[in-house]
Amino acid sequence: MIDGYKISKEYAGKQMVAVPGSKFNEEGNTICLYKGEEMAIKKHQSLSCRSFPNKYGSGGYTLHYYIWEPVKTNKQMFLLNEL
Repeated sequence: MIDGYKISKEYAGKQMVAVPGSKFNEEGNTICLYKGEEMAIKKHQSLSCRSFPNKYGSGGYTLHYYIWEPVKTNKQMFLLNEL
């Protein structure tokens, strides 16, 4: 979890989650779990995206940022949208 102000002033006061680009499936979806809550995430709905160099010099990685909005039925809604 990341404080929103660290991403942008417009997200101040919000909890954000950063998801590495490698964690999305072929359809561009993933599920984040945090303290027993979950949030279904679609890659194309990211609020911000930043690339960073790998500290070991082998390429880099990209983080996609989202506002943390867990909903108990979010996983079920996510699966229904995939049908």
